[in-house]
Amino acid sequence: MPVRRLLLPKVDPSEPIAEEDEPTCFFATDAGDLACVNIAKAAASNSSDDERGVLWVRKDHFRPARCLERSPFFDDIIVSVGDWDFNIWKEGVETPLFTSTMAPTYLRAAKWSPTRPGLLFVARYDGVIDVWDFSDQSHKPATEIVVGLSPISTMEFWASSPVPEKATVLLAVTDLTGTLHILQLSKQLSRPINNELVLISSYFDRELSHREYVLARDDARDKQDSKAAANIGGDESKLSSKKTALQEEEATEEAYKAIEEHYRELFGV
Repeated sequence: MPVRRLLLPKVDPSEPIAEEDEPTCFFATDAGDLACVNIAKAAASNSSDDERGVLWVRKDHFRPARCLERSPFFDDIIVSVGDWDFNIWKEGVETPLFTSTMAPTYLRAAKWSPTRPGLLFVARYDGVIDVWDFSDQSHKPATEIVVGLSPISTMEFWASSPVPEKATVLLAVTDLTGTLHILQLSKQLSRPINNELVLISSYFDRELSHREYVLARDDARDKQDSKAAANIGGDESKLSSKKTALQEEEATEEAYKAIEEHYRELFGV
């Protein structure tokens, strides 16, 4: 029987996200939403059906998330896994920092590496684990680990030492047949690279800056289109607006590539 029941309001993208100093917890709903709840306020409520403590609700996936996992290196970074892709969220930000490409089959779970800040292990329905290395690339997994033929249900890490550079890392994997697999990770997947923590922190900062720039650009474009439609009208203005939007997108992409190349040279990647 539930200890407490919370009523979650409908998703309202226009509602701003406020900073919260008290303890918060994230929940995935059956509708595919991500909810942030203030634990202290929720516990103080006397009603079993109360929205008090619910800070915000945002659209996450089309179906219920299969798991939520907080990064062991960044307290404000959370990954949510859906049926076909996963999102990386940052606390206080109303949209995902990163959305993965579509997987070839259903996804089952995800786990951050306990020793490498940039490594994310994502389990698939076909018994394969995708290893995403954000210190190297973010458009596709860096490698795959074939565990078996049955769908993976859960994953759990064990490290022999709290010092990442000295730790031997084991990965326990269970599947839907009830089989337990124990995998020992190679040094490449368990030992952090030079300045990896700083590199991944910079990566998240770049994604946040890129997101803010895109939102500001979209807002400016909407205002420009509204003004053009009100004052000019006609097919020529529409064509000019589309051409300008395309030029802006190309300029944004070039600027983003330049920033990424700068950081790669800076950290020697």
